[in-house]
Amino acid sequence: MDKLTDALQELSAFEKFNIILTGDFNVDFIEESDHINQLLNLIGSFGLHITTIEPSRVTQFSATSIDNVITDLSSELSVTVTEEMQFSDHRSQSFICEINEQNEEEQNLYYTRLVTDGRILSLKRRIAGFNWEDKVKNTTAQQAASGVHTAFLGMVEKCSPLKKRIAKKTEIKVKNSAALVKKSNSLIS
Repeated sequence: MDKLTDALQELSAFEKFNIILTGDFNVDFIEESDHINQLLNLIGSFGLHITTIEPSRVTQFSATSIDNVITDLSSELSVTVTEEMQFSDHRSQSFICEINEQNEEEQNLYYTRLVTDGRILSLKRRIAGFNWEDKVKNTTAQQAASGVHTAFLGMVEKCSPLKKRIAKKTEIKVKNSAALVKKSNSLIS
């Protein structure tokens, strides 16, 4: 998970690009578990989401969704198609999305903050080591509240700084996912 966190931090530096991450994540996206919750929280903190929970590895005894496409592209404007190709024990996944580039003024700006166990521990240490009495001594209630609030926000910013991200608006030229599936099948053939 640490390597994925590091990779996503590096990718997030490229603000004007979309992220499409594919592969065998070795966690079942269908089953509720601590591992899947950690992964979903991590990718969510970067504005990413999974694109399917359709089983990608099906055996006589089980069906799991361990392969996926993770992206920041809108799920309304893309589709992931999973199909049996008979050359692997994993099913093939095709991610289809048509994007029209737009100028910077039409892009959405948003901010993300990475929150990890290590960053939370660092914040707890800062809070425990801070002299809060100095912030409230000889002040009005409003000044004390403002001072405590400002100090706390400063600690959060030091431990987990905001990252500016630009989410590109995407536009799809086809009207429904059935048309995308049909188009993907023609590309695969």
